Amino acid sequence: MLVDMLLNNTSPNFICTLLRLCEISERQINIPALSNCDSCLTLAVLTQMHLGSNATERQAASFLDTVCQINPSAMPKCETYIQRNGKQLSLFLSKQQGALDTCKSANLCPSDDKDSVISADPCSLGPKYSCRDLQTAVKCEAVSFCQKNVWA
Repeated sequence: MLVDMLLNNTSPNFICTLLRLCEISERQINIPALSNCDSCLTLAVLTQMHLGSNATERQAASFLDTVCQINPSAMPKCETYIQRNGKQLSLFLSKQQGALDTCKSANLCPSDDKDSVISADPCSLGPKYSCRDLQTAVKCEAVSFCQKNVWA
């Protein structure tokens, strides 16, 4: 799943937070809401982690009913998102496909590359953007990552 997220240009901050490898400053009081796409990706990855890739539609729907309690820090406004998009998402979570494909199928992530700028921060688009040149890598604070993983 991690490789799938990396290949689909998921933002490093998103992956780091999802894996609970990043420290979140206690001074952060207002955590911004994730985009529909990022929220969907979070839930798709959590579903795959908890249920595996052979989950039934019923298992996926049942998991969505409890995911916010099981993973309270996974995403802000989790319950609201599930109430709004849970039924639609559970139809596609049981399909054997990657998280991004699941969310595109559920129409929660743009399927056109022109629409893939999901947030106001282009650095969140991942290495495809942040490692395109040295100036961009510096701006996105990704020089070390780019040197080790992209430009090597």
